[in-house]
Amino acid sequence: MNNAVILPFCVTSDGEQVYRVVLKNQHLSCEIITFGATVRTLLVKDRSRQSIDVVLGYDTLEEYESGGCYFGATIGRVANRIANGQFQLNGQSYVLPTNDGSNHLHGGIKGLSHRVWQIEDADCSSVRLSLLSADGDEGYPGNMK
Repeated sequence: MNNAVILPFCVTSDGEQVYRVVLKNQHLSCEIITFGATVRTLLVKDRSRQSIDVVLGYDTLEEYESGGCYFGATIGRVANRIANGQFQLNGQSYVLPTNDGSNHLHGGIKGLSHRVWQIEDADCSSVRLSLLSADGDEGYPGNMK
């Protein structure tokens, strides 16, 4: 991990370490946390050359864990809702947990947005995160990385 700025951020309620990765260039700065592969801040310069954060988000990990919004997070396996938490694939029915009334929203109760991702590679201008969602995770078939 060449010239990466990787710092501890916090520990989840399950005891997992979450890191923050800071990416910078002469025009902007971005902070991504490994909880949900979430873009936490994006600082850009305004007309008077003052840095302002243009990303909606929370201040603490506790808010990301319990908040009702998906601010900056990587959601999935599905973005949006699956009606009645059910779908068919290749003639087989799958039942998913519902977390939005009778619907399955953004990957379920503990979708990708509420998992700690692994840092695969990072440098001062990019980061690559990964996560394995195993067969049966939140009711979905097949492994997904």
